[in-house]
Amino acid sequence: MKTHVKRFMWFSLFVVLIFSGCFSLLAEEVPMEVLQAAQKGVCDFVDAESSLENSPFGISTKAALDNAQLHHGFQVYTVSPVKLLKSTGLSSHLASTGLWRFVVISEGHPVSLITIAQVEGQWRAVSMGGAQLAAEVNKVMEKWPTKQGYSHRFIRIYQARADFIEISRNGRSIGFVPLTASRLAFGIGGGFDPAVILHDSEILSPLKEIVIEKMNNDNQK
Repeated sequence: MKTHVKRFMWFSLFVVLIFSGCFSLLAEEVPMEVLQAAQKGVCDFVDAESSLENSPFGISTKAALDNAQLHHGFQVYTVSPVKLLKSTGLSSHLASTGLWRFVVISEGHPVSLITIAQVEGQWRAVSMGGAQLAAEVNKVMEKWPTKQGYSHRFIRIYQARADFIEISRNGRSIGFVPLTASRLAFGIGGGFDPAVILHDSEILSPLKEIVIEKMNNDNQK
């Protein structure tokens, strides 16, 4: 009974948020069916976690998820290895993967990411986790806010296991914020800083080297 009441309260809050404009915090205009899948997914994951003895989330995180809300929402972009290797500029070759991700916050703090994908023609939540990545994405959105005219694209280069957020303004790409996965792939020292911007000339060569090495290793198997 409590679960049904909780779901009703979640849905009611969700409707209020949509029609009150609170989802203006989202980084991109998100289709309604994707938003609904994300909200339902958060409820489902919270319910599932409460019934697991060995949860992948810590106790503090599980408690935070009970008061979770959707925050920034964004598509995941990538580029194929072939196009990457021929590229002289990353932006023009980016394509959507069809995935959407949302930062999930609790009491104003990012606690997780939830991933939404089309499964058998329906939008569904397929994974939830990644507290560190959620925190980094949130910091980037705060450093480069949409209310000041900035736009963002989350980029994942799968072969290089590298993540970036492209920052643009007035239709012009400013550069790419390397998230921790990219910093590790590139051997960048120091802590994560959302103010750090890399340009095509700084990321294309190392990305190409990593992708070529990965492709060569795969061919030798």
